[in-house]
Amino acid sequence: MSKRDEVRRLAQESIARGDATGWFEELYQRASGSWDRVPWADLAANPYLLEWLASSEARACGKACLVVGCGLGDDAEALSAAGFRVIAFDISPTAIAACRSRFPASQVEYTVADVLAPPPAWTGRFDLVFESYTLQVLPPTARSLAIAALASLVSPRGRLLVLCRARDREEPECQLPWPLTREELEALREQGLRELSLDDFFDEETPPVRRFRALFTRGDMSDARPGGCLCGAIRYRFSGDPVTLYACHCTDCQTSTGSSFALSMIVPRESIELLQGKPELCEVDLPDGRRKRAFRCTSCRTHLWGAPQRVPQVLNLHPGTLDDTSWFEPVGHIWTRSAQPWVRIPTDTLRYEQQPEDMLPMVRAWKARSTK
Repeated sequence: MSKRDEVRRLAQESIARGDATGWFEELYQRASGSWDRVPWADLAANPYLLEWLASSEARACGKACLVVGCGLGDDAEALSAAGFRVIAFDISPTAIAACRSRFPASQVEYTVADVLAPPPAWTGRFDLVFESYTLQVLPPTARSLAIAALASLVSPRGRLLVLCRARDREEPECQLPWPLTREELEALREQGLRELSLDDFFDEETPPVRRFRALFTRGDMSDARPGGCLCGAIRYRFSGDPVTLYACHCTDCQTSTGSSFALSMIVPRESIELLQGKPELCEVDLPDGRRKRAFRCTSCRTHLWGAPQRVPQVLNLHPGTLDDTSWFEPVGHIWTRSAQPWVRIPTDTLRYEQQPEDMLPMVRAWKARSTK
């Protein structure tokens, strides 16, 4: 009997007894240190986690992290090495004892807990919740409970990163591990999360296995601000705080807007949530070699936001598309040398004759104003 067949037999027997997770401890006990009997125990961090940790999205996360179903601890150690303060749990006491034995000097807090009933003190506590290959070994009812439980652990503006096998809804579920569908992951929306990204790919196993790497966030709806295009086909919601806000008086902005200047509100990419419609990406190559990237409504052509290629983690929101425009005022003005002569720039704002080399002073100025 192969090790995967042994796992399937243990799981089936446990599920038949009404215990969806009891077989994990039995499996680790039987392995007794021969960890090659545990199919997912590679004794190395998940490569798709390591790939994500090298991204700008990972660097933008807060540092309180929870690892779900940590197994033998390699993923938890990788997250700790990346600077996260990690709590890692597994339902198997034997697995947790193995983690502590393998990493005696670890900064990770290893503990026994149940994904179907996590400690109440964990609710809304974590900036990053990482789940790898646990949902795919739970039967449907337990999986639904686990999805709801995982969502409850994510803090406002926190992240949930899920790695799992993948299938389309019409494809057969086959044997354990059971691949998840996009529709199952979308159930996280009902728990107050929204999708930031979903990678659908085949791994390098033989034969290749289709997988999802999905990232979700919990917005802070107390500060959500709706907006949209002129015709109403596009509606969006902006949550959180801008990075900064300035007015640009360059001739490109004057030409493209048909006005004397353009307001630019720099916001984190994940702070914009589409509620209705889908804007079109419009790219324009300028004579000097630059490329402008703007998202517009396909019907009324309202310019909603830009997507700077040099800083992909932010968007350049046109704040005039927000429903309420009464709460903001620019902290800086750039390209003032081409400003219209009748424009009066307030003396208490930052001003730059051209493109500033460093945007940090305007970031600090916005933060200082918003905290007053």
